[in-house]
Amino acid sequence: LYVNPLTPFVEMTRDVLYVRPGQSSEECMAIMTSNRLRHLPVVDDAGQLQGLISIGDLVKDIISAQKFIIEQLQHYISGGR
Repeated sequence: LYVNPLTPFVEMTRDVLYVRPGQSSEECMAIMTSNRLRHLPVVDDAGQLQGLISIGDLVKDIISAQKFIIEQLQHYISGGR
């Protein structure tokens, strides 16, 4: 394989990591974190690309879910007031 030193070299792989539409944010975050990725393709059962998910999307979703839990706990603690 000849690589021209003046041309940027991009490393690619045939074993593309991806997630399915039903996977949880936590599962997707674990895949991204352990593989040092910022984006993952979302592929359906037929192997068709449905979109991309970013680490920012996951962080927003996880924060939203945690905020909801905190609000529910505060409501419970205050006796529903």
